[in-house]
Amino acid sequence: MISQEQQDLYFDNILIPHFISQVDRHIYSMLIGRDLRVRICSNLTAQSIGFSSYHEVVGTSFLDYRNPEMCVKVFGAAYDSEHKQQIDRHIENILDLQYSVLNTGAVRCFIDVLPYQNNLRAWLTTYVPIYHPDGDIIGIHAISVATKFLRFQDFIGDPLEDYELLDIKLTKREHEIIFLVANGIVQEQIGQILGISRSTVATVIASLCIKFGIDGYSAKLLARKAIHYGYYKHIPSSLLQPCIITVDDDNPNVVL
Repeated sequence: MISQEQQDLYFDNILIPHFISQVDRHIYSMLIGRDLRVRICSNLTAQSIGFSSYHEVVGTSFLDYRNPEMCVKVFGAAYDSEHKQQIDRHIENILDLQYSVLNTGAVRCFIDVLPYQNNLRAWLTTYVPIYHPDGDIIGIHAISVATKFLRFQDFIGDPLEDYELLDIKLTKREHEIIFLVANGIVQEQIGQILGISRSTVATVIASLCIKFGIDGYSAKLLARKAIHYGYYKHIPSSLLQPCIITVDDDNPNVVL
């Protein structure tokens, strides 16, 4: 491995000067050093995490988010006693992905889902290793685009606590599953998101089919019924938590 001084010189003399033209572009992009600290990023990226400009982000790291003061600055009121543990776990998962890129040279692609104003915002993020001409991995180029994780992302209302407010009485688990089905999430992903087996998902869907008067078993017909009755817009409050869905071809997974 080349020295830290050589890494710094390559960033300062080659990578950062080439990146400068992206700073004011409408793009979410950043360069991260092997120490996991941001060397430079676009202003749009800085603003998406609560800063005014890229100058404030340079030198920061997800390692800093282990400090509660940093989490409060970035996540604001969402970093409360109810969600603190979830956010802390989410940060550790992102750090694991960064270490994976640096240690293996693999490109990692994932959907970063975060609760925001009673909805879910999602970013499709790709981590690409940065190689020094000598062949050593010296950092990560992160590129993100906003994506609609849910089919009806723009029509979701306030989270619902009382499932009996809906036309058909649902349990908490049934509400979670019918919401995800209505929003185009497939059964395997539903199981991963909720931390249950695919067979359990199928059992709940079968129960929902009966409640909705569907003969036999059909997740497709259930989705149509759920959309017709508006279940797609009633997000369960239990789903308002951060999660990472890795979409690498060789390693698909969901990490809550």
